[in-house]
Amino acid sequence: MNNLFQNIAIENVLQFKMRGRVAYQGIVTSNNAIKLSFSKPYNDPSGKGYQRPINKKRTQDFAKYLSTGDDSLFTPILLNAGGHWEFQCYDKSRPNVGRLICKKQASLMDGQHRLGGIELYTKTTNSMLNVPFLAFHWLDEDEEIKFFDIINTKAKGIGTSLSRFLKRESDNLSWIATQLIIDPNSPLYNKGTLIGKRTKEKHITLQNVYNFLLLLIKNTKIAELPKEKYLI
Repeated sequence: MNNLFQNIAIENVLQFKMRGRVAYQGIVTSNNAIKLSFSKPYNDPSGKGYQRPINKKRTQDFAKYLSTGDDSLFTPILLNAGGHWEFQCYDKSRPNVGRLICKKQASLMDGQHRLGGIELYTKTTNSMLNVPFLAFHWLDEDEEIKFFDIINTKAKGIGTSLSRFLKRESDNLSWIATQLIIDPNSPLYNKGTLIGKRTKEKHITLQNVYNFLLLLIKNTKIAELPKEKYLI
């Protein structure tokens, strides 16, 4: 934690309660998001650390993602203010909207690689981003570790098949693989699954079809054809 930390004020913050816990939601500049947060490494001398070492590739990948344009959206970072942030409402008639005075750094529970990627991107491009955040006013150390564990062990990825389905309008091969499964005239109709969950009747996944197509067109000129031509 930075002992030289100077107070940071965040405007237009929403204060609310989540299952009895006071929390804050708002937007902070990328520069301040980096200043007001810190991570607790798993090997912290206090014995209360839990964060994995930062993966440089994931950080670089996120910075690259941010470089793709204005549609590169991202989710809020998750913080524990540890009781060191003070909320000041603007108007007593609207007590849940106001200014947040950050008097000490907050523990970054989720978003380490996002924030690292944002820092890399903004330094490389000499730019500034708005970073959404959700901060709990206070969680004790055990609660913080438990929350981190839940976030990182209970979440499940969507799977490669569903990912291919979602990319079908921007990736020709994903579109073709999808059509082979959903087109009633296709030999794979009613035999394939778009989300990757196999059943006795649907034992072929969209990713299986995609991989087969990838091998089929490798080192050929077929790849240069419009996607509609593949199905003829």
